[in-house]
Amino acid sequence: MPRKPIGLEAMSPAQRKREQRSRDRDRVMETSPTQWSARVCLYVLQSASYGDALKAAAWRQLGELNGWEA
Repeated sequence: MPRKPIGLEAMSPAQRKREQRSRDRDRVMETSPTQWSARVCLYVLQSASYGDALKAAAWRQLGELNGWEA
């Protein structure tokens, strides 16, 4: 059974993924790393467009979310 469209018309899977990536990029730039979800942290870590400082912050936040200790 196909999903009901949220907006005026249905989006393709590629459009939904593009929208999700856009929201993730916005969240990285607009919020503190302590507020990032695991998905956003993984997005930052896998992306080549973010520097070492943001990647380190994403790694720390991912550790907090998963209960990892150094």
